[in-house]
Amino acid sequence: MKKQSRVLSQSLHYALFGFLSFLFLTLILALFATLAHCAEVTLAWDANTEPDLAGYKIYYGTSSGEPYDGTVASEGISPIDVGNVTEFTVHGLTDGVTYFFVVTVYNTEGLKSDYSNEVNVLLVCVDNTAPTIQNYPTIDHDNNTIDITFSETDIQNVTDEANHRFSPSLNFATPLVDGDDITNPSGSTYRLTMASIPAYTILTLTVSNITDAAGNPVTPSSITINDNDSDDMADDWETDNSVDDLDEDPDGDGLNNLEEYNNNTNPNNSDTDGDSLPDDWEVAYGLDPNDSAGVNASDGDFDDDGWTNYEEWLNGTDPLDDTSFPALSPPDIIETLPHDGAGISDYTRVPNITSFCVRIEDSDGIDITDTESITFTIHDGVNEAYTRDLSDTKLVRVVKLTEDEDTKVTRLWAVYDRFMEDEFGNYDYDTQINIKVDAKDTRGGPIDPAPSYDFKIESETQHDYAQDPDNLPDTGEVASDDPDLEDPEYSYDAGVQVNSGDLEGAKIVYDSDEPLTPRFGPSDEIPSFDLEGERGEGVPVNLQPPTVFNTPVKIFIPYPGYTDVSGLSIFVYKATSWVLACDSSGTVQPGGDGWMVPGSRVNHNNGSPSTIEIKVYHFSVVQAGIPTSGAVSTPATNGADTDTATASSVQAGGGCFIGTATFGSNMDWHVEILSLFRDVYLLPTKLGHVFVDIYYRYSPRPGLQ
Repeated sequence: MKKQSRVLSQSLHYALFGFLSFLFLTLILALFATLAHCAEVTLAWDANTEPDLAGYKIYYGTSSGEPYDGTVASEGISPIDVGNVTEFTVHGLTDGVTYFFVVTVYNTEGLKSDYSNEVNVLLVCVDNTAPTIQNYPTIDHDNNTIDITFSETDIQNVTDEANHRFSPSLNFATPLVDGDDITNPSGSTYRLTMASIPAYTILTLTVSNITDAAGNPVTPSSITINDNDSDDMADDWETDNSVDDLDEDPDGDGLNNLEEYNNNTNPNNSDTDGDSLPDDWEVAYGLDPNDSAGVNASDGDFDDDGWTNYEEWLNGTDPLDDTSFPALSPPDIIETLPHDGAGISDYTRVPNITSFCVRIEDSDGIDITDTESITFTIHDGVNEAYTRDLSDTKLVRVVKLTEDEDTKVTRLWAVYDRFMEDEFGNYDYDTQINIKVDAKDTRGGPIDPAPSYDFKIESETQHDYAQDPDNLPDTGEVASDDPDLEDPEYSYDAGVQVNSGDLEGAKIVYDSDEPLTPRFGPSDEIPSFDLEGERGEGVPVNLQPPTVFNTPVKIFIPYPGYTDVSGLSIFVYKATSWVLACDSSGTVQPGGDGWMVPGSRVNHNNGSPSTIEIKVYHFSVVQAGIPTSGAVSTPATNGADTDTATASSVQAGGGCFIGTATFGSNMDWHVEILSLFRDVYLLPTKLGHVFVDIYYRYSPRPGLQ
């Protein structure tokens, strides 16, 4: 702290004579005190010109005349040898004391002159050094206090709260009572108690009218608080988030730490508000990365263009520009039931009561409350083409495969039930049907062009054969108290079960309100299990009719000869091939998607017989199997020694006419010829019909030859 003293005496100039080298020499020494810093005096004198001059000594004391015995100067006690200079500053003197000074000169021989004329100085300090607020003020968020320390003591007006102003604004704890919120816990430190101090905030404190005892104002008047390293990030925010480098990006979201701080986002989480929109994307487009609701949410639509923020982000479009949106993606038809070409390009029997079912997926969703979102155009080969849509609630229905809202269903089955038509009734026998499907999603994206599907209805002969009880498993109704009717998720009140034969133990449990009643179909319609790398196990089941049920149907598939069925996988016949529906763990595979309800498999081991329970959306042919490669555990016959039991791989039925037992598949060309011979030449005649009935009743079954 620099202060100046004023020399009150006039500068004196005297002529001094002393002996040097035993000669009388004339020494004229001018000595005076200049304006100096407090506790400091600067003296100057005229130089002597003797050739053997060595230096000068300053004598000081607090009284006039000898002995000049001063002791407090920083340079030492009197006299002070200053060397061969003609100006010197004496430091460390005491404020308010009058000091007296003289100077002598000495030569190389050590001889000195007499004293110079005496000067005196009354040290009166003038304090013109401004006090400062020292780095760094400290914050106690728990107690809402800020400690500031000044460079001097005895600071004036510091307890006046009006002399402190914060940016951003802070209020003292008791603003109506001045002075009680600023205390002096020690020395030059003052404690400011505030109503509250926000976390993660850099503050600027500006003081006014606060001075030291000499009246010097605090300079500079402002100081930054909570940013000791001057990186523009609040110190407590850096500490809590374990960051210190403003340019780093620990969460890799494209925002560096400084940008994260300025946007109040988490530097260690790329999606601070958890709305599935990255922070940097929200910041770039002016969305609030800390708000997951309203227009800032993932399902918000800031530009009101019909596309959510999340969809805009996924597709790289501008959520603020209603002319920038993703390209329309029309609904995708995954499969149909019956499949395209059924009964035309293959020998699939399509019952005359069949529903036409189409499985549709669309990421944008289909609004099934919009009656025109799904439309069927039917050409039945008999009547004029006609259309049916969701307004025809008796004829067209939707089975959702997800829990989506009705206004945005992403996966569904759409079903047209021709047999419910009052005007037309069932399809005519032996007719080719064409159905065109129009579907649009919530964004109006249509299928363009609309696809159409063809299939051929069974002949009357095929129908009669499939309905003949002699060609069907021995079945009966499930008892009303059957425990299998109970289910934690769905309501069932009816069922049918096989009572004897290879399928004994097979069971279908369903809701009696279904438009079509589930039943077991003829076993001889079942295609041979010919999936490469897999071996069919147990007896395949023909589930009829081909439709999608409003409530998934529960089926029990028997596996005689197995005490433990947990190693078996389930296969389903879709269109023209066998596909894996679910693996042995019960996980639905792509081939079972839309057919089997995920998580519905239950293994009923140690039964008579053991069964596998699953729930399905629609009917087809189902078969269990195991890989043909690798180790395969041998199933144990009930009560049999597991070391000697052999697996059953029986398939029921003889395929189409007499060929399946011989050629192994009803798709073999030999079988196709024999089937045509049966339908054209045998079944139309009474004798031929009797022959076919006798053949199917007594012919050998595949796997038993």
